[in-house]
Amino acid sequence: MVTTRREALAAAVAGGLAMAGTARAEDKAKPLTPDKPARLTDDERQMLKDGASVVTKTFIATLRERFSDEKAAELRKFIDPRYLKEHGLQDGAFTMQRAVTGSIHSNIPTDDPSTVLVCADTEGGEKEYFLFRLAVHEGTVYIAPQKAPDKKSKSFRPWILRQKA
Repeated sequence: MVTTRREALAAAVAGGLAMAGTARAEDKAKPLTPDKPARLTDDERQMLKDGASVVTKTFIATLRERFSDEKAAELRKFIDPRYLKEHGLQDGAFTMQRAVTGSIHSNIPTDDPSTVLVCADTEGGEKEYFLFRLAVHEGTVYIAPQKAPDKKSKSFRPWILRQKA
């Protein structure tokens, strides 16, 4: 029996799709880990493209107010609720690391829609860069801190990196 190019191509495509389906089923069975986060759906990717810069700009602008740990609870609305629940930060004092900010010079999403780089003035007039990771949860974009809070103080950093310009 002779196989035509058309038949060979059809078999290759069908085999590739079958293999991809198998790989996806295996991926879903494996638990997600920090080094292998869930892939973004097209809807989540679009939400991040549309809303990530808004969330980070609003968060940095809100930091202009000096917050005590008790009053900083207002900032909870920006943080991924899954992170808050996982680390028991839904109630009480909110000992997040904060910076008093001023003017925002840039708010740039990166090639990865879940990462945003912000340049803002901080106390003392110095420019600083803040790198944020964001996530979509139940249709809303949130800041997703990458490290667990300190065990004693429960203090955490909402940004991945903070660097003087």
